[in-house]
Amino acid sequence: MSATITIIVIPAVDPDTFESISLRNRKRESKGWRAFELGSGRFLCTFLQKATKADLGVFGCEDGVDPEVKQPLRTRMISNGTVRRTLSVLERLVEKQPDETAQALLEHGGGKGRLARIKSALTSGKWPKSADPAEETAAFAHELLEKVRKAIEREVGVCWEYRGKVKV
Repeated sequence: MSATITIIVIPAVDPDTFESISLRNRKRESKGWRAFELGSGRFLCTFLQKATKADLGVFGCEDGVDPEVKQPLRTRMISNGTVRRTLSVLERLVEKQPDETAQALLEHGGGKGRLARIKSALTSGKWPKSADPAEETAAFAHELLEKVRKAIEREVGVCWEYRGKVKV
């Protein structure tokens, strides 16, 4: 089974509230979620933050194993108290400065991708079929922006779960 990332809008006011929700109940209590294949096997939130030097206010949860699929599980979240600040960062990266963001992602990926495809993923949110980490990170940023907006609207937080082998 390849690695995946699941992005979830979840009723978490702070990290303690989030950690009190069992893994099994996260999707059930969510306000919307989507799972994507992670062809690059990269830790997309770290890739985004390193490429753009942006601070998304991410809280790192304890790593573990998903008992249902017997895969490594790494979870990160942004609490309700942080989503408004994160919104302005993501709006800048995705909507106000997409050219600069796409270029930064390309460079951080070693210049191996295609700038037009990275920018397209950033502006459309369409998850790429390629395993290019810059393209996946661009789509992740777009999807995260949408989820952060929903979280603000519903006064909750956002988390994402990496399943399978991922690397920074």
